[in-house]
Amino acid sequence: MKPILNSIHFSIALLITIHSFGQQNIDSLKHIIDSSSDEVQLMQTYNDYAFLFVRSNPDTAIFYAEKALALAEKLDNTIEKYSAYNGMGLSYHTKGLYKLSIDNYNKALQIEKIKDQDRAKLYHNIALSYRSESKNTDALNYELKAINIMEDKQDSLVLGVVYQSLCNIYRDLGDFKKGEEYILKSIAIYQNMKSEGMDNLKAFLANSYSGYGNLLQMSGRLNEAVEMHKKAIALHDESGDMYNQAIAYENLGDDYLILKKYDLSIASFNQAKKNGRIKFCNRCRL
Repeated sequence: MKPILNSIHFSIALLITIHSFGQQNIDSLKHIIDSSSDEVQLMQTYNDYAFLFVRSNPDTAIFYAEKALALAEKLDNTIEKYSAYNGMGLSYHTKGLYKLSIDNYNKALQIEKIKDQDRAKLYHNIALSYRSESKNTDALNYELKAINIMEDKQDSLVLGVVYQSLCNIYRDLGDFKKGEEYILKSIAIYQNMKSEGMDNLKAFLANSYSGYGNLLQMSGRLNEAVEMHKKAIALHDESGDMYNQAIAYENLGDDYLILKKYDLSIASFNQAKKNGRIKFCNRCRL
């Protein structure tokens, strides 16, 4: 079973705020960076540009986030300070430098007057870094801090992600019942939301289905796991999220492998390869 990108990259992308940046948008931001002398505009653009590269090129993201931070400190801009520290935290997470990631999130937490929802995002991001270090107790504590802020906002994208993360943590701790409780809450949020773009909601719901499928797989409910992973695959196809769809195919392949349905397992792994991921499987010949 592969970790859902929502545990790391999916959550990161979601908590940045999802943007559909094409090459034209990237070029436009770079043009501003190269030509503008307006410090306020540059500060904001540095952060926007940095966020584009958090997943694909974290060193570039860190470089521009540091430039944004320098201007934010000079101009005493709270929002952009937060964005810069958060961007660096996300980038260091991508690089696997979790201590540096947490350090930057904590610096963002020290900023006065940040919004409650932004504070919840930081708690969640810290939890992700701790979970990546297999420090599930610390991760749980920070997710519960995020929950304390967000539970009065039942239409929140962030709350749905936090519920999903709690499912993953409780699953890893072996508490499948508690994990199922939270993943069902996450699914319900995305099924009932109407305020976001349809494709975004499909992507969020798909990742919740994948998380549920993984929990079902680990608890031995394999036929149910297959159905959840199939639901995730279909929704990822509709939303256009091929990377997360590939992960769902891998997880489906693991379901079939455990069920000894080897032809279906191999077909699922091969589909994951077509989507740009390679399956390393020591339990079967592919």
